[in-house]
Amino acid sequence: WIRKISLKGGNVYCCVCENNLLTFLPSGDEPKAHARCPGCNSIDRHRQLFNLSNDFIAQNKAFSLNSVRTLRIIKQCAIALSIFIVIAGIYIRIFHAKEDDPAGFLALCFLFTFGSLVIATIAGVFEKILQNGIDLKSNIE
Repeated sequence: WIRKISLKGGNVYCCVCENNLLTFLPSGDEPKAHARCPGCNSIDRHRQLFNLSNDFIAQNKAFSLNSVRTLRIIKQCAIALSIFIVIAGIYIRIFHAKEDDPAGFLALCFLFTFGSLVIATIAGVFEKILQNGIDLKSNIE
């Protein structure tokens, strides 16, 4: 917190924590200069994503057919990823399980398949909710 107080100033602005700072700090394995905010620890990609999402909401595009299509694509990609993971697990189990015990790999396959199916389910639910909201909005207008 001492570093945060000592870097208060006006050269750079962090849109996430809304602080004016003297500089951003280096960040990463190979330190990238001016990347991390000392106030909220956001890195440059987080601040860019924050700006994009705020612009998207401010332009009233969050509840549009493009959002529904994006959620549908996310759902389809998550389902495709889970199918590829299952195929890879079956392949490893059949062709590479002669001497080794592939239990760890198969557990990871199960875990990542479950995770991608959870993402697909959440995206599908959000897609239906958003589509119903858009239909309701168009019926009211």
